[in-house]
Amino acid sequence: MSELSVASPGEGSPLNRFAQANANLARERSEQEAIRSAKQTSEDQRVELKEPALLRLSQISSTLRDALTNNLSEGVLKEISPHEWEFLVGEKSVELSNVAPVPAAALTPRGSDPIFDVIVEATIVVHKPADRSGYQGRAASLWYCDAVEEGVYDWYETAFMAGPFSGYKFNHDPTGLSVSEAKEAFSKAIGGKYQVAWPFTLISSDIDGEFITRWLNWFADALDNRLNHPSQMPEKPPHGSWRQ
Repeated sequence: MSELSVASPGEGSPLNRFAQANANLARERSEQEAIRSAKQTSEDQRVELKEPALLRLSQISSTLRDALTNNLSEGVLKEISPHEWEFLVGEKSVELSNVAPVPAAALTPRGSDPIFDVIVEATIVVHKPADRSGYQGRAASLWYCDAVEEGVYDWYETAFMAGPFSGYKFNHDPTGLSVSEAKEAFSKAIGGKYQVAWPFTLISSDIDGEFITRWLNWFADALDNRLNHPSQMPEKPPHGSWRQ
């Protein structure tokens, strides 16, 4: 009958080995607690950023809304929420909507690290009745984010278009997408569903600022039946407008 093999214990003092094992476990626990603490700190900071984000959005929104209501007496203003509204002149409209907080790391394409941090998102739309091709105007995404410099947050405008091989077509083109929808536009993979169609542009709340002036002009084009699909897309080179 063969002898049973007996596992040999490790060498050294068991008390010293227990002390080393205990030290390793304590170090691992400390590292895990540090990670949890850093995550909680980051989440707390993101919550604190929502208030200035909404305050800045209110300033931008008020400037645009007041320019419309003070100069188009035939228009009708529909308040949707404290930060959302629609201004209609007949069948044509300007709308600021879809204001919502964004989860951490939401702008993460598949197989990639987060691109940058987005705190709050919104959408702006100039709408008109569809023409023969189905075109109904244009839209853009408004993101409170640190798109240019890490940790420096402000409102930026961008927009999106369908990828050339996606088979998609937007009635509002370029269009505004939520962060969760738009993340694949930042993927390095070829042949994606969406592409960035407008460079990330800092938004000013000044009445003479580029953002306010441009969207008022696009609505004026819609009222004059001159708002057409852009002759080329993207209209401006978008790459390089956000940190890589």
